[in-house]
Parts: sequence; C-alpha cells; structure tokens
Amino acid sequence: MFQISWPAASTYRVHEGTVLPATGASPNPRFRKIERCNWARLAGVHQRVLEGYKDGKLSSKAEGLLLDWCGEWGLWGLFLEEFVEVRLPGLYEQRQTNPEAEPGETTHYTVMPVQTIYRRETGRWIAVERNEQATYWYLGNVGVPHYDPDAQVAAAEDYEDNEGELVPDADWRSLALLRRLGSERIEGANLDDLRAFFPTLPANAPIPEPLSPEFWQHYGESVSSWLRAATWMLEALKEAKAGSKQRLEALSSNGQLRWIGAGRKSGTVEWAAASTMSAMAFGALLELQAGKVRVCQHCKGPFLAKGKITGTRKWCSTLCFQTGNKRKQRQAKKRKKKRAVPAT
Repeated sequence: MFQISWPAASTYRVHEGTVLPATGASPNPRFRKIERCNWARLAGVHQRVLEGYKDGKLSSKAEGLLLDWCGEWGLWGLFLEEFVEVRLPGLYEQRQTNPEAEPGETTHYTVMPVQTIYRRETGRWIAVERNEQATYWYLGNVGVPHYDPDAQVAAAEDYEDNEGELVPDADWRSLALLRRLGSERIEGANLDDLRAFFPTLPANAPIPEPLSPEFWQHYGESVSSWLRAATWMLEALKEAKAGSKQRLEALSSNGQLRWIGAGRKSGTVEWAAASTMSAMAFGALLELQAGKVRVCQHCKGPFLAKGKITGTRKWCSTLCFQTGNKRKQRQAKKRKKKRAVPAT
C-alpha cells in the first residue's frame, strides 16, 4: 500500500482576500490516497474562482467552492515551493564563547551578533544559527556547530549595551531568496514581502520556522496566489500528458519517503510531502504512469479516469459529454446540409 501525506488545517476562512486556517483549526497532516487527486474538480473550482474574483473580492459562491477545496486539500504551500532561504535580521544576543568546553570547565559568555537562517533542503527545512564564532546547523533540536577558527570574537564590553538590538551592519541584514515557479533564477526579496503569507502574525514577531506549528497557525495565501498556483498545476498536468513532465518532476521533489509501520513487512510506504503542490505533483506522476490521467475532449481540462466504466471515457463530466455531443451533432447537420446543396 502507498499513501501520500501533506500538512493541511482542518478548516479555513477568507479574511481580506487571504485564505487562512479557521480560528482553532487543527494543522495536523492529512492523509490521502493517490487515487483521490480529483483534477477535474480542481479545474472546475479554478474556473469558478477565477470568474468570481473581481476587484480583489470573491463572490459568495466562489468563496464557498474555494473553502470546500481547501478544507479537503489545504493551501498550496506556495511559500514552501518558491522560497529557498530566509535570513532573519541579526540581533545582539548572549552566546557562550567556548561551547566546546568539557563538563566541569568554566564557561564564558559574551554578547555578539547572532542571525537565524532558515534553509530549504529536499523535503524539509533546517534552522541555522550564525554568529561571530560558529554556524550551527540544527537537525531536529540538536545543534551541530561548524566553527570558524579564524573568527574574532568580540569582547563582552563591545556589545554589552546593545543586547536585544538589531545589528546595523549590512552583512547581518534580513533577506529572503526565492526561485519563482518556472524560473531557474534565484532572486532576492524583502522580509516584508514574506509577511503577506502571515497576515495574522504580530508586526514585531519574526517569521516562524517553516513547517513548524506556528508556521501553519499563521500561514495563508491570497486568492490571487491560490489562482496562480492552481493555474501552474493544471498547466503542468497538461504538459505532462503531452509528454513534458519537467514541471511535475520539479514540484514532486519536495518531500521524503518513509516507512509507516511496526515491522519490516507490515506497514505502508508514505510520501511525506512538504506541501499540497508537491503531494499532488507526486500523485500525478504515479497516475500518469498508470495511464489514468486524461484530457477532456471538450473543455481540455485534465481528469482522472477510474474503474472500467470510465477507462475509455473522453470527457471529464456528464456536462462536457452532453455539450460535446451536441456540438458534434450540430457539426454533422451542417456537413449534411452542405452536401445537400446542389452545385450550380
């Protein structure tokens, strides 16, 4: 058995043009089977939301459809797919100057510039603490130091009056690095741009560590961002059906395989995706391999074929089937009428 998991809140709400977890909603990961990727439904919701989103406002019907979709699949996780590194502003903080000291040795502390960096790796984010003396790579809650033997650690009196203040040097400034969907170029962004993803975060609070409970508590996506990601996913699936799977392959890499079970033989292989985009991309690749993804002959939208009845189906819905048949009948009548006109 194979399953895919990804983080999603239990319920959502729309506030000032942004989709957010509802108050008190649980951000626990959802578990879905790959056969549940309903591409035809996504195409329909995308079209209705696009039609109902005017001048930065959603119609009540479009909002209901969007919240129903997010209630099942969660937000796209666009932040997790585009941003590759986030550097918080450097602060003067107290740190131990001899962390390698043996038990029983005297420990020494001083105030120095300290910066927290969040960096994306395959399927996860790691927290890195950088200071004048060392860079700490936090794997889980364990700090693994990488010392700079040439670092000149400042004397305590140099910064003792600045503890808790921002470091003014440009080398310790805040910065975000991102690679937008479809781009190979990494560009810089201001931390204020990131705050659009955390509208409920207090103004003086730092950006939370990606994938942490606090991150999901405050994470949101504007309706325009949701539409952009949905458009990208649908286009990626169409391209994959036509033979080019580069978009899906790039998105599907943001996750990790793991074994869920007590024994070596009894258990489940799970793809733990960091975002909904990664989960659906990975599922789509498996569905394409099984020949289940089709493109509707009428609306040209992707859909997932299931079972024997729909195994040869060419339309994503009954409506498209009826509309497509009516169009064929009208075209047949025109051809028949044209043939019946005597030549002059």
